[in-house]
Amino acid sequence: MREVNAYPPGGGPLAVYSRHRFFETLDFAVNAYYDIDSIAVSGVGYPNATAPPMQLCLQEYRHASVFTANMSYTFDAHLQSRCTDLMPAPRELAHHNFSSRVALRRRGFNVSFIGLTRTTLAFSLNAVRLKLAMPVNPPECYRLRAALTMDNGDQDGRMLVALDVRAQLQHCDGDVEYADGGAAVQALFTAVNVAVVVICFFSLVMCTRAIYRAQLLRYETQITLRKHFDYELSSEEHFRFLNLWYVLIIINDVLIIFASLIMIQLETEAVGETASAATWNVCAVVLGVGNLLVWIGVLRYFGFFSSYNVLILTVKSSMPSVLRFSVCATICYAGFAFCGWLVLGPYHLKFRTLSKTSEALFSLMNGDDMFATFAQVSPKSSLVYWFSKLYVYVFIFFFIYVVISLMISIIMDSYETIKKYYREGFPLSPLDEFVRVRRSDPATGVYREDEGEPLLRRLVRCCCRRSTDDGEALISPVA
Repeated sequence: MREVNAYPPGGGPLAVYSRHRFFETLDFAVNAYYDIDSIAVSGVGYPNATAPPMQLCLQEYRHASVFTANMSYTFDAHLQSRCTDLMPAPRELAHHNFSSRVALRRRGFNVSFIGLTRTTLAFSLNAVRLKLAMPVNPPECYRLRAALTMDNGDQDGRMLVALDVRAQLQHCDGDVEYADGGAAVQALFTAVNVAVVVICFFSLVMCTRAIYRAQLLRYETQITLRKHFDYELSSEEHFRFLNLWYVLIIINDVLIIFASLIMIQLETEAVGETASAATWNVCAVVLGVGNLLVWIGVLRYFGFFSSYNVLILTVKSSMPSVLRFSVCATICYAGFAFCGWLVLGPYHLKFRTLSKTSEALFSLMNGDDMFATFAQVSPKSSLVYWFSKLYVYVFIFFFIYVVISLMISIIMDSYETIKKYYREGFPLSPLDEFVRVRRSDPATGVYREDEGEPLLRRLVRCCCRRSTDDGEALISPVA
């Protein structure tokens, strides 16, 4: 069996189409389960000394009869479940020739395929995963709860076959001999986690303090301008007192602190061996998102160089227009998704569900999988066939040649505007005119020389001097 999927993908999921294949699938699963010791290529075995029986459950309608001769039926839509254990006899275990059809008939457990909606064959296994032994990465033990399901809910002549395996981390009893320096490695990992928590906490406090002081400055600036010049700050000028880079740093600090604390707990023997897979997944997701935001935050330091600052200011300037345009494009995208799901769902594998439809359209929008999508359109209905051709052509034309091109033009327009500002100077808002900033500013990139005096003191001093000496307002109320 290959470890990669074929491209284009196969015609559909695994399914059985006959009663013979139904019982043959059950027989294969039962024989493989009771012969797991000789066929497994890793440490997999039974939860007990002997193999516990597998449990077969049938979900079916309470009553269902179909009379194809006169096209009639009797039907009770209430669902009921029946379960029984499947345990081969010693002779069948020795020859690996268990027959589920014979075993069920022997027990009087009849299978009515007319009313059958779902078949579930459940079993449990224990697994021990041996790996490169380190104090922070010991071997792991799992309880595998598996269920082989054959779904017949659509009653369309086929049963979809799926294997669901859920792993739960269990306590391990074992003796591990670590290589030299194992204790030092464990101490190093713990020290790194503690250092990360301390540094992130310090960064969190400093950024929170900076945002708080910026809001105090905003409040005093608003009071000063209102008192001396009868001028109210606009929403954009209020927003300039909030440094979004600090907000980003605060979020990633919180995420990394939370993930690091979970890691410290999971590395301890008492917690790590009883933690569920969900705990590890939560830790991985939180830590991954935190690291992503950290690397994005590194872009802040590139803003001190004019060449890189042009790109950052371009993204900042174009983002509102891109978001507004994305809302409009998303509405059109949702219309295409619902249309494709409703019309092409019964005829095309990639449009069977709304989620698959969205994935197929997103692939088409990025120029991927076009030939396979066109080739798999079913010609059973000429109306649907030609509609599917028109549908795919219109979608590709609209989203590739129109939507994506317009989005690129919005970004390029912002880029040209920022380049023009760098040549001719950035437009100054009334707040800029008041402050007369001469150092690096996130919106202008200009530099100020008087670094020693606090900004608020210069602000008030400038305000008082100009209001008393010049006798006229620096900023017009209608500016």
